[in-house]
Amino acid sequence: MSVFRVYIEPREQGAAPQMTISTILFDIGGVMLSNGWDHEQRQVIARQFGFDYDAFDSRHRQVVDTLERGQLSLEEYLNWTIFYETRSFTAPEVVDAIKGLSTAHPDTIEIVKSLHTSHRYILATLNNESRELNEYRVAHFGLRPLFSAFFYIMLP
Repeated sequence: MSVFRVYIEPREQGAAPQMTISTILFDIGGVMLSNGWDHEQRQVIARQFGFDYDAFDSRHRQVVDTLERGQLSLEEYLNWTIFYETRSFTAPEVVDAIKGLSTAHPDTIEIVKSLHTSHRYILATLNNESRELNEYRVAHFGLRPLFSAFFYIMLP
């Protein structure tokens, strides 16, 4: 079964074809929820914990692709980007602060709930956030029951 289907039904000669939408894909970060770990969130965390954002960002750029591909855990990422030197705070404190930045976009979630209860569409998500952050956000905001599939993608 293909996840992406568009049906074009024949109509009277000369009439435009009618298409039926069966699947709707949603992005989580920036659409259903706030961005999870974009530059704005990283800057907030750097200010909150008082570390050098530019040094952090340089190290972030070196490993972000492997984090987003699931080849690096969040703990390993933080060890590389922040905890490569002694800090006065801990990795769990940083993770809690990152999670605390996540907020819902209630209007979008209401649209998804309405589409879900209609039972007319297959609903799925596309995601390029780290697996651990995405799984937390999906669970925390109760999104799992609304979707049939969760796809992880790597953006160019």
